Amino acid sequence: MEFGDEDGGTTPIDTDGDGFPDGSDNCPTIPNTDQADTDGDTVGNVCDNCPDTSNPDQTDTNGDGIGDACEIEPTPTCEECLSPLLEVEGLATVIANVDPNIGGGVGPIVTDDEEAIAKICEFLNSNDPQVALELFTTAMEHNGNVVSSISAEVRADMIRCMAEALGIPQT
Repeated sequence: MEFGDEDGGTTPIDTDGDGFPDGSDNCPTIPNTDQADTDGDTVGNVCDNCPDTSNPDQTDTNGDGIGDACEIEPTPTCEECLSPLLEVEGLATVIANVDPNIGGGVGPIVTDDEEAIAKICEFLNSNDPQVALELFTTAMEHNGNVVSSISAEVRADMIRCMAEALGIPQT
C-alpha cells in the first residue's frame, strides 16, 4: 500500500518510521534502523522471539514470548520419570520393596506408591548416575511379572527419562 508524496509520486509506507519501507523492513512495526538479524531468519532482532536461532515462522506454542526454537526443556525429575508406575496401583511399592537392587533392603518397607517412588528416587539419586541407570534398567527389564502391566514402550521411555534426569547423555 502506498500514499502520495508532496510531488505527486508514491512513497512506500514506513509504519514504524525507521526509514525502511514496510515491504523491505525486517520488523515493520518496531523501529530498527540497523535492521539487525543475527540469526538470518529475515525477522529483525527487535521483533524476533528467538534472535540467536533461526525461526522464520516465529512459532511460540505456549505463548510465553520465547520462540519454540529457543525453548529449553527443563530436565525431568526422577519422580516425573517414574510417574507411569502410578498408573498401576501398588506397582511402585512392589518395586521399592522387592527389587534387590532398587529398593529391597534399603530402609523400611513402604506401603504407599508415592512414598515408594520417593524411596526409589532417593536410592537412584544417591548412587553414581551410570550405576543407578543400570540398576533401574535392570529393574524395568527383569521384573517382568512386576512391570508387565506397563508396556515395553513406556518402560523404554521411563529408562530414557531416567537417563536424562541423571544427566547421562543419550546417543
